[in-house]
Amino acid sequence: MRDRTLRQVFAVREYRAVWLADLLSVAGDQLARVALAVLVYGRTGSAAWAAATYALTFLPAIVGGVLLGGLADRFPRREVLAVTDAARAVLVGVMAVPGLPLPALCGLLVVVVLLGAPHTAARGALLPELLPGDLYERGLAVSQITGQTAQVVGFAAGGLLVAAVSPSSALALNAVTFLAAGLLFRFGLARRPRADTTTRTGARDLLAGVVDIAGDPRRRALVVLVWMVGLYVVPEALAAPYADQIDAGPAVVGLLMAADPLGSVLGAWLFVRFV
Repeated sequence: MRDRTLRQVFAVREYRAVWLADLLSVAGDQLARVALAVLVYGRTGSAAWAAATYALTFLPAIVGGVLLGGLADRFPRREVLAVTDAARAVLVGVMAVPGLPLPALCGLLVVVVLLGAPHTAARGALLPELLPGDLYERGLAVSQITGQTAQVVGFAAGGLLVAAVSPSSALALNAVTFLAAGLLFRFGLARRPRADTTTRTGARDLLAGVVDIAGDPRRRALVVLVWMVGLYVVPEALAAPYADQIDAGPAVVGLLMAADPLGSVLGAWLFVRFV
């Protein structure tokens, strides 16, 4: 029964386009993370700089979710998905230019991560439309497992690519994956009208929501637990300095970064299989 439901998920043509686009962009992102870790540590020799740059691949999303997430409701979601991926392809392409100053590299990285906020919001709102009922839950499970698998492959391949060629080449490949994902969204999804924005959330509503969560011990505990997830990326942020300390190359950097998502893949599979 479970296998038949999973096949039904992939029978939805538009979901297949979203799923493939996600795999491409996730794998490309991991290539870029390995490249940035090796590039920044190679230039500065500083573990702090390498960790700070790695943090920039996550931290701006906190602000972006609040400031830019609403764009997913103001414009048709297909266009939001395609345009944000196209814009990120251009920005990462610029980041791939050899010799780009480190401050410019970090600035472009912040913008790339910020653009992920409306992209994620549009994708999250679109999936329930593509997968009604129980299919939605199965679709989320499939996306979670395959997305983590793409992270493992992206990290491992990124380390090998950086070792064989250069960090700039890995960044250029990330730009190509963003472009391919944008084309999949543009031509693989039907055009839908933008969402109803009559109930658009304002700053006052946002503040009221924060106060409401802070006043509920159960919700507050969930938020704290989610924040603690950020601690799991610390080993990834230190992979490049650690690999240098043990006299290993970029390929080992990729393998060290791949260890975390590999554990997530195994844990998700065990949960789905036995729980």
